[in-house]
Amino acid sequence: MPFIFVSGTLGEDVAIEALKTGATDYVLKTRLARLGPAVTRALGEAREKAERARAETALRRSEAFLAEGQRISHTGSWSWKVSSGEVSWSEEHFRIFGYDPQKTQPSYQLFLETVHPEDRSTVEQNLDRAIREKSGFDMEFRIALADGSIKHVQGVGRPVARRVWGGRSLHGDHGRY
Repeated sequence: MPFIFVSGTLGEDVAIEALKTGATDYVLKTRLARLGPAVTRALGEAREKAERARAETALRRSEAFLAEGQRISHTGSWSWKVSSGEVSWSEEHFRIFGYDPQKTQPSYQLFLETVHPEDRSTVEQNLDRAIREKSGFDMEFRIALADGSIKHVQGVGRPVARRVWGGRSLHGDHGRY
């Protein structure tokens, strides 16, 4: 709820302190013509703040549903901004690849190091071709985890605006799902 001070004696220091503690605006009695526009502006700001809060809540809910869906389906997502090398992984992608998201910074190099040595060259060639041709890819390969286990994954990617790649990694203990 917006709060606007209307005062005939409000000093500048008091007005500033009131704004710092949550007042939306202040209007001096000698300038009451400002009251209407101040109320209109304050109500608009309150409406925008409420809409932003609803949108942020919806976004958090959507992100939670996505994360749970990825966990249930063993589908991780990732993005790679080729021009800068910036890489991000979903929580499930970290889990599939056997890394702790709190302790690991994802990178293209880390991804390649996790790819099974016998599959690494083919994966690199497919990714190089996809980058060069600005095309998507869909390939199966193995990853070798730190505990010695091997997972079969299907990597899918496609170029999107701003040259960011995104895709999914599906895995199953017995091959492709």
